Amino acid sequence: MEISKIDKNFATITPSFKGKFIPVPSESVMLHGLLYSEEKGFYRLPFEVADKLNDGVKYLHQHTAGGRISFSTNSKNLAIHVTYDSLDKMHHMPMMAQAGFSLCEMIKGKETHIHSFSFSFDSANGYSSVAPKQKGNKVRNYVLHFPLYNRVKSLTLEIDKGAEINPFNPYMDVKPIIYYGSSITQGGCASRSDHSYQGLVAKWIPVDFVNFGFSGSCKGELEMAKYISTLECSVFVMDYDHNTPTPEYLKSTHEPFFLEFRKSHPTTPVIFMSAPSYHYDPKGLRKRLNVVKETYLNAVARGDKNVYFIDGSKIYPNKLNHECSVDGCHPNDLGFYFMALKVSAILKKIFK
Repeated sequence: MEISKIDKNFATITPSFKGKFIPVPSESVMLHGLLYSEEKGFYRLPFEVADKLNDGVKYLHQHTAGGRISFSTNSKNLAIHVTYDSLDKMHHMPMMAQAGFSLCEMIKGKETHIHSFSFSFDSANGYSSVAPKQKGNKVRNYVLHFPLYNRVKSLTLEIDKGAEINPFNPYMDVKPIIYYGSSITQGGCASRSDHSYQGLVAKWIPVDFVNFGFSGSCKGELEMAKYISTLECSVFVMDYDHNTPTPEYLKSTHEPFFLEFRKSHPTTPVIFMSAPSYHYDPKGLRKRLNVVKETYLNAVARGDKNVYFIDGSKIYPNKLNHECSVDGCHPNDLGFYFMALKVSAILKKIFK
């Protein structure tokens, strides 16, 4: 027997109202952190760039980690209609974060989660889902977070026929933050897509961001460094030590990656961060941590005043080390919370 037949709170709620459809992207919404084409759907890297990188990135860059739309509407009803090529299922990460959408409302200036759009396990190529009906006719400001570990071919909003919808920008007037890293950066294994550490940081410090986290596939390729160097950003976070095959490989790529970025971004703040799962493999991760720290110290020695270092071994409180991950590697929501605290502390200094 399905649990939804016993407890209706676990049932997928499909839209029952007949409204008007708003395609995404459109002039009615703002798209953040993603690129889009009718043929390919949503993606994070231009395909000509992804084709120069490893096979993992070629696949994963179509996962919509870090993607969001923001909009204002007075509609009482709000539904989403989603299509994708397949449903990527993982045994240790909630499906809500893998393939679901997380809806947040700006309440008293704070991005507050109000609903998770759910779906059934047999939703092989897409689903439709509706949020609880809102009361009153006031205009509300929303941020809708895309899935962390699934492709999205198309997204359509459905609102009341007589309702209005307009773009809404929840972020400060600065360039976005760029994050580059591993599966942890991509968001594994948060319970909701807005619970990645970048999603939490953006709630506390309202700066737009781009998530270049590629699970198991962030190798520090020079081609990726060259592409990131072409993008405008307010801060760059390097968080990829976990994915390199060996500490020696990390050493051969880490500082060259940073120096390539520095050629076109000589004063942009850069945050170096090492893996937070240090306590599970202190001997192995100490070598990687030292490589990351060496890049930072070399920059400081050259007089670079816009570099910062986060020691992964100190991200989780000692008493909670073994409560912060699902498998000894990937953070749960508590782990991401502590990661977000470390990153946001530095960003507060940068953005004053």
